Amino acid sequence: MYYSLILCSVSLVIVLSYFGFRYLEVKIEHQLKSDFLAVFYGYAGMVYALAAVLVSWMWLYALNVFIGLPCLIVAYLCAQRSQVLSQNLGMRRVVISLMGAALFVAMIGLFFFLNP
Repeated sequence: MYYSLILCSVSLVIVLSYFGFRYLEVKIEHQLKSDFLAVFYGYAGMVYALAAVLVSWMWLYALNVFIGLPCLIVAYLCAQRSQVLSQNLGMRRVVISLMGAALFVAMIGLFFFLNP
């Protein structure tokens, strides 16, 4: 009964976590080096992209829409921020490839969900 409300709350928390990262970055900017922040955003992007891969096949209760899509958006934003802070493209490529895998698995899951 309250599944959609719970899933919307989870998706809102996922998106707001990126703004929390940015807030902490501004507050303690003088204490952290940009290389450390770039690595942090790179790994955060990988974690969110992996979460999107893990839930992208779940069309039951539309989990992939409520959880996977915000994870993809935050993963992309974290990858972009990591690239701005450091010109190392290695982590960004990993995040983008994981995001592509999540989209691919979601499309396969949609195909099997719609064609029983």
